[in-house]
Amino acid sequence: MHPDARRRSWFRHCDTGNLLELTEGFHTIDVRAEPQKPPDGPAVTFVTSFHSLHGFRDTDTAYIASFRLVSRFPNLLVYCGSEECAHLQMAAPRPTFVVAALEETPLWRHREGVARVVRRMFDRPKLSQGSMLLSRGRKDVEAYIQWLLVTHAKIHWLTRAATANPFGSEQVIWVDAGLFRYHKHVVGFNLFAIGCYATRRARFPIDARAAAWPSRDEALYLIKPRREVLATIMTFNRTYLLEFGPAYFRRLEEHLAREEMSTEQAVLTLMALERPEEFEHTPTDNYRYIARLMLNCP
Repeated sequence: MHPDARRRSWFRHCDTGNLLELTEGFHTIDVRAEPQKPPDGPAVTFVTSFHSLHGFRDTDTAYIASFRLVSRFPNLLVYCGSEECAHLQMAAPRPTFVVAALEETPLWRHREGVARVVRRMFDRPKLSQGSMLLSRGRKDVEAYIQWLLVTHAKIHWLTRAATANPFGSEQVIWVDAGLFRYHKHVVGFNLFAIGCYATRRARFPIDARAAAWPSRDEALYLIKPRREVLATIMTFNRTYLLEFGPAYFRRLEEHLAREEMSTEQAVLTLMALERPEEFEHTPTDNYRYIARLMLNCP
């Protein structure tokens, strides 16, 4: 079987441009239908963003196809560049779109420092050979640096949503725009039965294949095998998030001062090790069932 055959078999963007169909036991989701009502329980805001990396991790077409399904989440705020917002509003007009440039994120003002640190990391042969972090960026270092800025922007968009709080929510939940690109992320997930998401502070999925948490360097440079926080879906209590967001970016500045840089998942993993009483964990097997485990009741 062609490696893409399975993905094509369960996710089809129909020619009408109006219907997205999931097979293999999923519900058919008609984006022409009336918006879903917010779920019962504490009021919730879902947050995502879309800033094109022009094919660095996947094609824009694949991300937009996934986003059309993500757009069915209730009370969804989408932070995107002006061009991306204009395109997404035509593809899936239901969410609330907020034009927001990466230049406004806290890490952007340090982008030259980020670029310098990343290039130096590639010049360290021992680190470059064993680090999954660096293996992703060898083909296009500039696009890789931009991708790092995008990953850390998640916490900024979450904090901005919590500050604005247009839906009067107690809970703020991040969902990657590309969530539906991978079958294992959403197998068994029911988009129409969202619940059991509430947290007192923060709840993250983790990759629990490794029994032990990593050392600092293993976490920072994505050296496997390791237990790590996953940032595909993240749930926060709004009040806690307003404190956590600034603390996260202070932590990033500390890493930069030490000539270190990594992904948002690495930074969150290190913070989870330091703040075990603040983070709830939902174990997964390498992202498998992540949406169901985080957003559906058992």
